[in-house]
Amino acid sequence: MNSLLLICIVTFFTYTSQSMLVPLIPLYANHLGYTATDIGLVTFANLIVSSVLSIPFGLLSDRIGRKRNITIGAALAALASVGFLYSQDLYMLLLTYTVVGIAHAAYGPGTMAYPADIGAKGDLVKAVSWSQTSRQLAFIFGPALGTFVQASLGYYAAFSASIVSMLVALALSVTLLPHVATRPKAQGKSAEFDVAASRGVFSWLIIAGLFAVFANSFSNGTFIAFVPLYAVASGIATVSLGLVYGAQAFTSALVRILVGGFIRRTRRERSTLAAAMMVGSFAMVSMGLMHTVGPIAGIGAMVGLAQGSTLTISTIILARVAPVGKRGVVLGSINTVLYAGMGGGPALTGLIIDRYGFDWGFKAAGIITLVGAVIFFVSSRKSSLRESSRAES
Repeated sequence: MNSLLLICIVTFFTYTSQSMLVPLIPLYANHLGYTATDIGLVTFANLIVSSVLSIPFGLLSDRIGRKRNITIGAALAALASVGFLYSQDLYMLLLTYTVVGIAHAAYGPGTMAYPADIGAKGDLVKAVSWSQTSRQLAFIFGPALGTFVQASLGYYAAFSASIVSMLVALALSVTLLPHVATRPKAQGKSAEFDVAASRGVFSWLIIAGLFAVFANSFSNGTFIAFVPLYAVASGIATVSLGLVYGAQAFTSALVRILVGGFIRRTRRERSTLAAAMMVGSFAMVSMGLMHTVGPIAGIGAMVGLAQGSTLTISTIILARVAPVGKRGVVLGSINTVLYAGMGGGPALTGLIIDRYGFDWGFKAAGIITLVGAVIFFVSSRKSSLRESSRAES
């Protein structure tokens, strides 16, 4: 079986298992009688260990190989998730979800770097865009599957289904997924950042790309966190939120393939990423003007377009300019800044919303994303011009 197809399937099953837990953990904690503060503590523990450990595990994947990292993470996640079947108090739930967060940090960099390693030998854009799409599809399918199984058969069956999904990924990783070299030979000219990569200007471009992910995730996190409250304040039935979130998630998945094809034809990663972030910025600034479900779903689609494009293109850029043998730690750091933005956005804009209202909170998120787009575009352009100047001299 084709290596790219295999890693996409493995990615789908790992993230389906992971995303099934997103709605299940709060629901189960509430079922056990715990407060919103308790639920926040459990989810925060999972998020923080995933964020902090993504970079160390990315470094580990550069040393021991992507397949081993993915296998270790999937095995740990499947084993730890058994704890959910026996969690009857907050401490057991907290411990289990924290260990699962460590597992997420283990396989996350591997599933991101493996397609990039394959693409380094052929079509990097195709490899990254398809793997990113499989990941996003899992985040659409997983929560729906988790809540459906829970409603139909109960929590025990839902957690068991999450474990089975992870075991499928583990079996595929162990038996079929081939090892891939983490230190590929230098490639020929391929895109606007290749000159910079060959000249060793890594840190500046990498930081710019990571900041773009952080700034855009700021808006995405704010949108996801406060749409339910905004809908209630606007008199919109909460049942309509499925349409809003569906528009956001579907657009985010679809655009990853479309933007990959566009990049392959035009080689304009930098300008396309900045434009996508500006779309997301405009959407968030305009959010306060929308008070019915249709326009808000349209805003959701724009936010999804920005998030899907930003993650896909930044992964392509970082994979190209990462130092030889360091692709795992560089791509692993995407998860770190992604989680930081998704968490930091609601934390800051929540304070603004409490004091000045939803409109200013959404505007603040949009402005931060716009600033991120400008900083990325200007800094990456300076790096490219500097390296072109060196090449001419």
